[in-house]
Amino acid sequence: MVNVWRFMNIFFLIALWIGQGVDLSGFLFVLIFAVLISLRWRIELPDWTIMIDLLLCVVFIPFWDSSAYGLLLPAFEMMRRKKISICDNCYVHFSRLSIGLFILIMVSVPSRSFWSVDW
Repeated sequence: MVNVWRFMNIFFLIALWIGQGVDLSGFLFVLIFAVLISLRWRIELPDWTIMIDLLLCVVFIPFWDSSAYGLLLPAFEMMRRKKISICDNCYVHFSRLSIGLFILIMVSVPSRSFWSVDW
């Protein structure tokens, strides 16, 4: 069931990319994100690789508006694993950060919302 959610997220991002007009930044984002999801599907990656997903989304937000929807997958992965180990003795709950960024971006810029896409 976990892999179904991962690949539904990719298909949703592909639909947004096609619906908003095909551009290079959206393609690169979806491609890199799909590679990371495929790696996570085939092998058990360490917890810190979820931070790569989170940083990828944050870096691509200025170039492709819909990359903010990618923040939901790192939030899902973090909640599934309950916490992420950054070092030996410290544990940080980054799922709140990912969800908070998503809500902040969606509320602050209404043009980035899903329902404003011209299908």
